[in-house]
Amino acid sequence: MKNVWQLTWHQLCGWRTDLRVSVAFLLGIGLSLTLASDFFSFAEVMQTSVQICEAYVVLGSSIPALMGILLGCFLLLADAPFVSGISPYEILRTGRRKWCISRYLYLIIACFLYSSVLLLFTMAFSFLVKGGSAADHWSETMHTLAVKQPYFTIRKYAFAFPFPELINGCSPCEAMLLTWLFSTLYMIFCGGMVLVVNLYTHRNMGWIIVLILHIIGYLAYTDSGLGIPYRFSLLCCAAPAYQFREEWGMSTLYCLRLFMFLNALLLWLCVHMSRHLEASDLGK
Repeated sequence: MKNVWQLTWHQLCGWRTDLRVSVAFLLGIGLSLTLASDFFSFAEVMQTSVQICEAYVVLGSSIPALMGILLGCFLLLADAPFVSGISPYEILRTGRRKWCISRYLYLIIACFLYSSVLLLFTMAFSFLVKGGSAADHWSETMHTLAVKQPYFTIRKYAFAFPFPELINGCSPCEAMLLTWLFSTLYMIFCGGMVLVVNLYTHRNMGWIIVLILHIIGYLAYTDSGLGIPYRFSLLCCAAPAYQFREEWGMSTLYCLRLFMFLNALLLWLCVHMSRHLEASDLGK
């Protein structure tokens, strides 16, 4: 296990000189703040306050916004299993199984860090720039959006939040934690899928599979005629507000079990395929 942590730490240390990592985080932060600007503009027009967690919650339960802020994470993980010039020697020194596990552990940590950075920047912007409140109750802005659902928010700001069940079912801090958890689990699934497909094909093809799954999830959200229920869309399962609609049959427990099962399955496949991985394959 010590070798696994050493390989993972070495991969994380490479962030200091990796321009792609910096671009991925800046892209995520920029998109988060840009997409949240409509929420803040609505609050200014209504002359109502906001709670510092609310912008992040709105982003995490708005499927178009969620797709946008995940782009940075996809850029961060697109080249899994993160092969470098020393990877063949790492495999020879530590073994194929430990090397593959270290790659999966790295993408888990990377996803948690990416989600945490977006959360902190969104909350800091809400508090320092927009004067958001830290009180653990929903603001009048969210009550107006979720309960009254004014049509002009769609017409003027092109967004809506028609989920009164969420604000009635949990506090802003609880909703923020759910948003952080499920967006991270979805990122881990996407990163794990890229890792497994790339290990199997020995090519950087995993991002294509993830993109297809991502689009299918969006088509389920838009009700495009394919007849895909929300509960079978991983993208919708990653949005906590969808978990509070009983008629959709996708409770928080269901979504949590689904993501845990899929991520555990991907880890098992990663370990299983390590038996057939040769150091020479990484040079292809």
